[in-house]
Amino acid sequence: MAPPVAVVATAPEPRYYVSAHDTDKLLSRLSEWKPSPATPDELARSGYPSSLTSPLVWKGTEVSAREGEWLAVLSEEDIVRIEDGLAHFRGLGLDPASISPETFPLPAELRARLDGISATCYNGIGFTVLRGLDPEKYSEDDNALIFMGISANVATVRAFQDRKRSQVLCHVVNAAVNMEREKVTSPGFTDGAMSFHNDEGDILALYVRDGAETGGRTQIASGWHLYNVLAGKRPDIIKKLAENWVLDSFQDYTQFPPTPAPCIHAKDGKVMFTFSRYPLTGFGPNRKRNKALPPVSEAQLEALNAVEVLARQDAFALPTRKGDVVYMNNLALLHGRERFTEKQQQEQKDRAFTQRHLLKLCLRDPARSWPAPASLAPVWERIYGSNRPDGSREELCCLQYAPGQESLWARNG
Repeated sequence: MAPPVAVVATAPEPRYYVSAHDTDKLLSRLSEWKPSPATPDELARSGYPSSLTSPLVWKGTEVSAREGEWLAVLSEEDIVRIEDGLAHFRGLGLDPASISPETFPLPAELRARLDGISATCYNGIGFTVLRGLDPEKYSEDDNALIFMGISANVATVRAFQDRKRSQVLCHVVNAAVNMEREKVTSPGFTDGAMSFHNDEGDILALYVRDGAETGGRTQIASGWHLYNVLAGKRPDIIKKLAENWVLDSFQDYTQFPPTPAPCIHAKDGKVMFTFSRYPLTGFGPNRKRNKALPPVSEAQLEALNAVEVLARQDAFALPTRKGDVVYMNNLALLHGRERFTEKQQQEQKDRAFTQRHLLKLCLRDPARSWPAPASLAPVWERIYGSNRPDGSREELCCLQYAPGQESLWARNG
């Protein structure tokens, strides 16, 4: 007689957005979750800490009142020095990818404060809002160069953001303005909300080139606080997130095949999130997960929903303004976005953009970066490593947005 076959419960087709029903269901069960006495042993066997203690552990309601820890304001003198750095770089006649602390020089005191942003991202509360720039003063190219120049003085290494491993500067806009909504295949390039997720890299940098009419705030949540909640009551969810999940690339599999990867990683007592619902759920009618791939199980869907609902419950909506630059720890924090409405097209009809427009870099500070566990090594090599046959690295920068660029990016929410 043949042995019984183990059956893995398959969930209903998962969706990018967690439904109100599933949210209420999970929230009602939160109160039923009891402390797990087996947590330390269970997690230790998997190489994960029983809990995390760090300034990176916080709730949104707490951190919103601590503006002095996360808001940095540029003075008029700082702006002049940044413009001097731009003029210096322009005078060198170099390609934008050549921007560095040496080619975009800033005074030592300002550089020290920007270095402090890196320290806050890695060792403090994990994020900073840098305020004081006025995008209306500069051309599209100069806005991008200033963002890159400041960021080079925060963290010197830029990550590739596209699948072909060349582009380091991404423009986040509502691409649905230029196409039929049902044809949009990525949540990041709509005016809709975005689920909580991580990009690829140590530090995520976002420059608010222009804002929305209403909504559109970047929401951040402490993944380390979320981890502690799960470690104390549902260590099985942590173990599930640490397993390999088959991620759909939604591309030509001969070039970009599906990849097995965990949603969380751990090394030296640090937990690192590389979480996204998108490669597991798809997005909309034209971006469905390939049915030939392993279906998402009930246990996996519960884990996905737990991360989203817990992150949303304790999130902080950043009070950003036009011209702000946000730097955040992309491994310890998760981020999402509110739904938004656009400005009226006729308000600035001569501008290239009349909508919410963010510029994005993914950065790394070699002096503070966390050692990568083996499970992250392939990703780090892909985004930080060589892309030339001779072992060198060549970066490209799209200083201006053009319709269709959104199809380039490897991580879209």
